[in-house]
Amino acid sequence: MFEDEYRNNNLLYAFFIFIGILVFCYGLFWYLPHFAFGWDTGVMVGTVIGYDTNMFGTKTVFVLEQRTVFDEGRGLSQSQVKLCSDYNDYEIHALVKLYLNKKVKIEYQERRIGYYPFKYCHEAPITKIEEI
Repeated sequence: MFEDEYRNNNLLYAFFIFIGILVFCYGLFWYLPHFAFGWDTGVMVGTVIGYDTNMFGTKTVFVLEQRTVFDEGRGLSQSQVKLCSDYNDYEIHALVKLYLNKKVKIEYQERRIGYYPFKYCHEAPITKIEEI
């Protein structure tokens, strides 16, 4: 009788230890800091051509940037640029979906230098999007 109680208590302790380890690992990977050095700030004009949700909730926004290149004599140049928005920028996420395949002006004005959890962008995040 005491052996069954002892075994049940050991199973209960093992279960709680297992749950504790799972919670610890979740917290470690969700809030694991990374060093960010995003000195870029600015404004760009382009077309939002897609977005992707990353593992920790940030969104990568793909923009086809349009700029004039007068020095090379080509006129207009286009290049694909990847921008980022933080996990909790729900307004920016909604605007990215709304302006998909539309010409927009995008501002990314917040510098990121230091340690941030993975749910924040490594580089300067998008702060404003408006249709042109």
